[in-house]
Amino acid sequence: MSHGFFIFRFTTVEDRDRVLLQGPCVLNDAVLAMGPWTLEFHPAVASLPKCIVWLRLPDLPSTLWTPSALSLIVSKAGSLIRLDECTELLVKGRYTRVAVEID
Repeated sequence: MSHGFFIFRFTTVEDRDRVLLQGPCVLNDAVLAMGPWTLEFHPAVASLPKCIVWLRLPDLPSTLWTPSALSLIVSKAGSLIRLDECTELLVKGRYTRVAVEID
């Protein structure tokens, strides 16, 4: 396709649903926004209703680096999608980084 959009064809409906419902897809450390194709979709004029962004949370105590705590902390901005690798492994750095889906 074009304009930064890709089309994926699945062998079965079950495979398609698993990909769409399983959670975020990651390709080369980039989180992909995915949704079902419709007849009304035109890539030249399409806009995404939601966007996934990475948030940095500086100086957050590592006791709050759990998915449930981080989900609560970022809930005002959007829905927690993913923790970065250092956060998942509890590798202390200058900040915690999480992917959040926003409207």
